[in-house]
Amino acid sequence: MATRIQIRRDTSANWTASNPVLAVGEQALETDTGYVKMGDGSTVWSSLKYTSGGIAAPWTAYTPSVTGFTSVVTTATGYYVQIGKTCHVRVSVTIGAVTTLGTTIITVSLPLIASATQGTNRFICGVYRANVGYYMPCAVAIGNSAPVFAVYTQVPGAASPNMSGWYGNAPAGQVAGDIWSWNFTYEIA
Repeated sequence: MATRIQIRRDTSANWTASNPVLAVGEQALETDTGYVKMGDGSTVWSSLKYTSGGIAAPWTAYTPSVTGFTSVVTTATGYYVQIGKTCHVRVSVTIGAVTTLGTTIITVSLPLIASATQGTNRFICGVYRANVGYYMPCAVAIGNSAPVFAVYTQVPGAASPNMSGWYGNAPAGQVAGDIWSWNFTYEIA
């Protein structure tokens, strides 16, 4: 005789309306979205993070803080999805009216604190698109002492496969409308 195991299930609206506390390890499915949450025995439904479902859990918006530009940043938008101890992030920053170029390391806040410094070796994960139509690669270094990532850019024309020619300040030629964007994954604390 086969044993059948079923998890709790209901629509997203019904879960939100009843807002239950799921037992430790208890899973619950939103039948209309395909998303799953897992209980911890104390957190109400509306405060639990999605663990899986559909193609992936839904992205959560956050507003990253940006330092290192001495120009006006008109928009800084970020989204992340947490699956277990893994955080997938995408961030976009559009430059506003430029006054002077930055001379310090550009940093952008992370949505969740990293488990350890993961940026000793920088990795390419973004692009800086200038208004004039060219693209430059960007690299990031993630730290855990402050919940930020540092941005590094390559000087155009520099041959530096070991990243020795990569710099932590805004390159020359920043104009209003330039877009910086990053997509990366890191382990959270």
